[in-house]
Amino acid sequence: MPAVVSTANLSDEDLGAIIAYVKSVPPVDHVTRGHQFTPLAKIMLVVGMLPPLPVEVVSHELHVSAPARGPSVEYGKYLVDTNDCRVCHGPGLNGGPFPDPTIKVITPNLTRGGEVGFWTEEQFVNTIRTGLTPSGHELDPALMPWKDYQYMTDDELSAIYKYLHEIPKLEQYTK
Repeated sequence: MPAVVSTANLSDEDLGAIIAYVKSVPPVDHVTRGHQFTPLAKIMLVVGMLPPLPVEVVSHELHVSAPARGPSVEYGKYLVDTNDCRVCHGPGLNGGPFPDPTIKVITPNLTRGGEVGFWTEEQFVNTIRTGLTPSGHELDPALMPWKDYQYMTDDELSAIYKYLHEIPKLEQYTK
């Protein structure tokens, strides 16, 4: 559940807005199934074959203030950190193996060392909005949730683009 890790990076204001929204949604009219580990998953967790649970790695004392909304590098970093980009694209955003080991994909480098680093801001925004890269490659929404991100504002996408062009240029991750 990588989303739990990124939620720890949300500002108190943004987390409060999410809680307010969830409280405004009518409850479901049926019992939902609880989340439980299978016996095999429990064993794998105990012997260290699974990564630590997010609750074990996030700071429970952290209070984050979001930077001012707008097309800035600081706001772009905040959005990258709260939208799980590093889960798939690696800690340095230079790509890496897809988090699901059954899917044999090396994710793209988002730094200036990768193809995305050569895109204009307009090409970057268009790719996120349409799922089609400047080279004509169609993004798989099951691997890159562009259909969720397409609703980001122009300022949000501009901020992310600016942040990606500000971070160090790294070579594509290879294994």
